[in-house]
Amino acid sequence: MTSSSPWSPASRGQEAEMGKLWQVARYEYQRHVRRRGFLFTTFGMPLLIIAIGVISTLVAERGSNKPLGYVDRAGVLRAPLLPPQEDEDAVPLIAFDDEAAARSALEAGQIQGYYLLPEDYLKEGRGTLYYWNDPPDEDTQDYFERVLRLNLMRGLPPDVAQRLAEGPEMIIRSPDGQREASKEGFLNLMMPYFVGILFMIAIQMSAGYLLQAVVEEKENRTMELILTSITPRQFIGGKVIGLVGVGLTQIALWSLGGIIAVRIARERWALVAAITFPWDFALVALVLFLPAYVMLAGLMTGIGAAVTELREAQQMAGLFNLLLAAPYFVVPVLFQHPNGLLALALTLFPLTAPVTMSIRWSLTLVPLWQVGVSALLLLLSAWLSVIAAARLFRAGMLRYGRRLSLRGMWQALRS
Repeated sequence: MTSSSPWSPASRGQEAEMGKLWQVARYEYQRHVRRRGFLFTTFGMPLLIIAIGVISTLVAERGSNKPLGYVDRAGVLRAPLLPPQEDEDAVPLIAFDDEAAARSALEAGQIQGYYLLPEDYLKEGRGTLYYWNDPPDEDTQDYFERVLRLNLMRGLPPDVAQRLAEGPEMIIRSPDGQREASKEGFLNLMMPYFVGILFMIAIQMSAGYLLQAVVEEKENRTMELILTSITPRQFIGGKVIGLVGVGLTQIALWSLGGIIAVRIARERWALVAAITFPWDFALVALVLFLPAYVMLAGLMTGIGAAVTELREAQQMAGLFNLLLAAPYFVVPVLFQHPNGLLALALTLFPLTAPVTMSIRWSLTLVPLWQVGVSALLLLLSAWLSVIAAARLFRAGMLRYGRRLSLRGMWQALRS
């Protein structure tokens, strides 16, 4: 049995090897996070979405704050009963004696629209909403319908009438209580779905940066200089680590922006106030998406090493990006059969596993054994993709200016 001390040549060699790997990782990370495309997507896109949301909200509020008129020929809303004042959808209601007066107010912009309740409304139950360009929003229309129901139930105890006017609210809950769906909890139900979309975008962007960098370095022969001081394994490993860092940085900044936006919006919208972050899925997402990052990084590096032109590399990479997003093409099937055979197959196939899991997590209880097997397959695929990338990279450097043939790729992978 032999042992080596921290000062032995072998230990110093391992430290030097790791040092070079981290140098490559640090260089790749700093290089990509300074790209204009990365900065725009990471900071600009969320700000643009927030700006669009704010403008849309202001426009909607400007319209919804206007009064809503009505012409009651059926006598339903004489001295109308109104829902409690704390109703967040409440708008001022103005009664008009005839339709001509209501139409004049609408043309003058004094109201956002008006309802006409005909004489036979109590028998037929049909009214008409009149507006010019944009109809009152759904919340405003729902509020007026609640007012109608409340007044149609005059004579009942006020609390009973109010309860009937609001209508039933059904909550869908799994037997173990871990999944729940209601009107207020809709965003909670869809949160894993949205998280999966963000992860997929971050993976594809980061992998695209890596692919472009590898092809450019190969074309301008920068690699030949780099590989005089480091090994292909150090080079590939450093690039993969740098890529993972870029992706995690992007996701962390998006998550921070989302948390801030939710905290601000929580005071204004009850639907947002009900949001709770799915920490259980966040853990599953890290377990699945981290090896997915590494796997895709290895694939992009291997593609970049095998070809000679960026356009050709992007065409080949498009196939893997298509497979990564493939679960979204069969969302209707997954929604109907979240535990079906197709869902299981996509969960276990490494390229489709992360996105499929995010979709299924929004719909059903995914068995833990499927999460574990999927994670193990992803880890194995990530390890194999990095090894394959290093071998293709080594073979590609020996054939500068010429793309690797399929036979050459196979020989490189077997070596």
